[in-house]
Amino acid sequence: LDRGKSLFSVAKTSFIATGTAMERLLETSLPPSFGHWCLEKSLVLAGSSPRTSKALLGLAVRECRSRQDYEGPTLEEIKASVTSSSSLLSEFEQLLTHIPISPRQLEIERRDKEFRERTTRQQEEWLDYVRSNRTALEENQAPPALLHELAGAYFGDSAIGDNRAGIKGLKERLSGDMQLVEAALAGLRAAIHRSDVPNDEEIITLFLDSRLHYLCLPFVAGIVEYCASTESSVMQLSENQIRIAIACYYCAMPSDKNPSWYRRIVEERPDIVADVLIRLATASLRNGNELIRGLWELATDEAHAEVASLSALPILRSFPTRCKEKQLDALHWLLAAAIRNARRGSLNRLISKKAALKSMNVSQRALWLSAGLVTSPKVYIGKIESFVADSERRTRHVARFFSERWFDHQFDLVIAGALISVIGRWYGPELAHPNGLVTPAARASQMVTSLINQIASSPSVEAKTVMDELCNDYHLDKWRINLSWARDNQRIIYRDASYEHPSPKQIESTLQGGVPTNAGDLAALMNDEFNELTRYIQNDSSNPWRLFWNENEGKPSVPKYENSCRDGLINLLRPRLLEGIGLQSEAQYVHGNRADIRVTYGGLSVPIEIKANRHRELWSAMERQLIKKYTREPETGGFGIYLVLWFGSKFTQATLNRRRPTTPQELQILLEDSLTVEQKHKISVCVIDVSGT
Repeated sequence: LDRGKSLFSVAKTSFIATGTAMERLLETSLPPSFGHWCLEKSLVLAGSSPRTSKALLGLAVRECRSRQDYEGPTLEEIKASVTSSSSLLSEFEQLLTHIPISPRQLEIERRDKEFRERTTRQQEEWLDYVRSNRTALEENQAPPALLHELAGAYFGDSAIGDNRAGIKGLKERLSGDMQLVEAALAGLRAAIHRSDVPNDEEIITLFLDSRLHYLCLPFVAGIVEYCASTESSVMQLSENQIRIAIACYYCAMPSDKNPSWYRRIVEERPDIVADVLIRLATASLRNGNELIRGLWELATDEAHAEVASLSALPILRSFPTRCKEKQLDALHWLLAAAIRNARRGSLNRLISKKAALKSMNVSQRALWLSAGLVTSPKVYIGKIESFVADSERRTRHVARFFSERWFDHQFDLVIAGALISVIGRWYGPELAHPNGLVTPAARASQMVTSLINQIASSPSVEAKTVMDELCNDYHLDKWRINLSWARDNQRIIYRDASYEHPSPKQIESTLQGGVPTNAGDLAALMNDEFNELTRYIQNDSSNPWRLFWNENEGKPSVPKYENSCRDGLINLLRPRLLEGIGLQSEAQYVHGNRADIRVTYGGLSVPIEIKANRHRELWSAMERQLIKKYTREPETGGFGIYLVLWFGSKFTQATLNRRRPTTPQELQILLEDSLTVEQKHKISVCVIDVSGT
């Protein structure tokens, strides 16, 4: 240790001397010739900076003695180099001198030696004790305390091992003496037949008093060996032995293991498991215990479903009205187990009885009401809202219940909306992805997100109504953006699901110039009108294309602004449309968006976005505005028209890859090619030539 301190002192000195240059070498590999450099600099600084010179000499010696890839001078060469400097030569000889062990180190070594000797002596005494009881082990008469220690060695860190996994622990504990190992195994195997083994009631009583009978661990080891070393099943044991095994498992063994023999009992005799668990859990709750073995499996493990159906309600009935806060985990698991497996009528009656108790503390009442919301949502939704009111603390308890990992219930849409309103006002979307630990607030935020997605994925009218109400709930300002996007997505789903294909008669009527029967018909009708209008603008002798230009001395000079072009287009269109079809400019859509024109007929609507070919957003507006903003409304059916006014090739905006169309037909082809296959079914592109050429 002293030598280590000396080297550390040298290194520290050198780091101080060389400053930030040495700091840059941290976590990097020094060159093999670093020792040569240190010696060279040590000699240079010997006169001007003796302290730094000695530190560098120490580094050179250290490099020579420790580096495997060393390419510097040998110790003899270093000594020869520093011979001319008495101070460096003295430092060199001191670095090579053996430093005597300090008194502190001697004391440490003495204590270590005593510990090893004492451990060896105790091990020998232990082995002598086991040898003296070898016959007793083989005849199943060994002292219970001895069997307990052997069982502890048998299980060791592996807890409940299957297939004789614990024999390795016995070998280590008995120093590899195989005769003693076999005797120990004989004693453990026979433990299940001992007459002094306590029954399950006695084991539970001792456990509640924080005590453990010496024969509990040996009994479980005997079960493991019985199932592993023979072809016998644990179910061939007597009912009393099975009860003892379950009691030992719950009271003596770690909670993170489910050995095969235990799973077999759970599968074939859930009634025994449930009976032992009920007595253990109810007594533990009365005793004020916080962690109760077996309840987590009831809530989460499908293999324990039958055990849960038999035990969850009886344990819940005995749950103390005024419990400790840390006992709420047990209540969570019991309610989860009951919701999944108990008879719904019996559970509802129990929840109603518990929720009516006046003396119950707030945190527990929150859980009972939350469970009631799952089993009888219409009855308890109002009670939950009244109970929570404006209390963040009460909301936190409710949120925790519904955001636990075991909870996978799908709510009615109205109930889901109410939960979002109750919990979302306190926990915003920014909490869903915290840095570090996942907090209850993060789980609550994630749960609200999940409920919003559940509603948004429903194509029903009810989901549409719920989403509208949530978007108008001023308590949910934190979720405003999330809710708006969810509402838009739900409208698309609703629109697609509610779309009805026209009958053959309706199709025939539309083809013969009849009225449109759906948004697709209305869009097709408008496309035909635009095609006719294009021919009229290009060929009519009145030169209607002049409506779209500013004139200078009677000649077109500059294209008009888009709003003026839109108004002129509407004036040309109106006389051509069927009666009942309306044109609305600057139409209002969701999120305050405004389409240039909305064509309506009855309850149908088709948005039209107009852009001049000179507009800087010519190539992006169809996707960003028309598709993403205007066609989301259910009455549009997803249909929309992108209308481009062609003022000539010299005005046209180039594409991202700098391609500049020279004709209106080329522009229309490029715009249509930018649509996906699905979009092409509902989005139309129309380019009207108003260039006058």
